[in-house]
Amino acid sequence: MSNQLTPTDLMLQARDSAETYFNQSVRIIDSKFGEGYAKTHPELIGDFMRTVAADFHTAILNHKLDELIAEILIHFDEPGLTLPIQLNQSSGKIAASCACRVSPPAPGKAHDLLQEWIAGHPGHTRKQHIFACDLFKWLDQRSIGGIQDE
Repeated sequence: MSNQLTPTDLMLQARDSAETYFNQSVRIIDSKFGEGYAKTHPELIGDFMRTVAADFHTAILNHKLDELIAEILIHFDEPGLTLPIQLNQSSGKIAASCACRVSPPAPGKAHDLLQEWIAGHPGHTRKQHIFACDLFKWLDQRSIGGIQDE
């Protein structure tokens, strides 16, 4: 059995929501401005109903976006798989790779630091990998004077 509402269910729900918004608007407007005020100022009822409906619509969209973001982050933060680590015989440096599919920095200090980091963090996430890569690039630029202190 599906939890999805049918078009008929949605139509009935929309009607019930409109009736609820209408009744609440009359009650609230009359409680603020006196009995019968809503009846003599129907534009306030319409404005109230539009405001409540827009607020509800925004809340539902935000809720669904939060669910979507959480679902994406679950997959984004899955631990990466570090592939077998090898030692480059000619340079004596670590040659490590992983399943994160992040473009490595150009050969140099940042690349070497990242290789060591990958070797030491076999269960890292893609987000951690990107952060480490950016950090090592930044450190490498600072060490060669590429970034000036403020």
